[in-house]
Amino acid sequence: MARELSKYHDVTVFTHNIGPFARAFPERVEYILDGHYDLALVNHNSCLGDAVAHADRVIFTSHGTVPPLEHPEPGADLYVAVSDEVRDYMGQLGFSATVILNGIDCDAFQPHNEPNRMARRVLSACHGPQAVELLAAVCGQLSLKFDYIHHDRLTMDVAEKMNWADIVVGLGRTAFEAMACGRAVLVMDMRGYMAPAMDGMVTRDNVDDLLRCNLSGRRLRIPPTPQSVAMALGGYKPSMGAFNRRFAEKHLNVTHAAERYLQLAATV
Repeated sequence: MARELSKYHDVTVFTHNIGPFARAFPERVEYILDGHYDLALVNHNSCLGDAVAHADRVIFTSHGTVPPLEHPEPGADLYVAVSDEVRDYMGQLGFSATVILNGIDCDAFQPHNEPNRMARRVLSACHGPQAVELLAAVCGQLSLKFDYIHHDRLTMDVAEKMNWADIVVGLGRTAFEAMACGRAVLVMDMRGYMAPAMDGMVTRDNVDDLLRCNLSGRRLRIPPTPQSVAMALGGYKPSMGAFNRRFAEKHLNVTHAAERYLQLAATV
């Protein structure tokens, strides 16, 4: 989002903790705000107070229903949810929100090659170590090559890793990025803050429904077992990747998300 908005506006990235990822940003990154801004797009409630004190208009976005940092708090002019599920949850808390899907840089995340006709390679971008272990075991049984992204270390070549695979496994933004890379996507993870959940493979027939819960595994809540994961992987079709890329370009592109945020800000 910062990179997209920087094409037309002067953008500052603000965070309380500047780590390796923040230092990789091409945009200016600050941990103390001392200027004044026309618009602040806030992602965590820990930054909301700073934004309100330094911006004319403030939009708070919630990306989930469980992590405390995602919970909406008073102070913003407008509120955004990344899915119908999150919007409904925010409504229960007394906050009216507009749904804007996560935006993906479809230039950075794009297909570099065609997936195989028969699934051969599976990449896990799951956070939970149990999910990685389960996938490794199932792929071994199915004679599929397996790799995974280490979430305890900074990885900047995610798109390259995704293009290695025929099937990428993960949730939320990970699933969106894999779709933009033209890969088949299995929505599944086993994270500590929620029950193990799986929505199965993203298809032309179910993508709109699964997006209601942000490809989080919470739409269908299929228990991930060796049998259910093997069955899901067995549903692979090479055409899934091409459909996912077209869908991402049309519905998940950050250019569209940035435009919607600016249109929303103009109503304040």
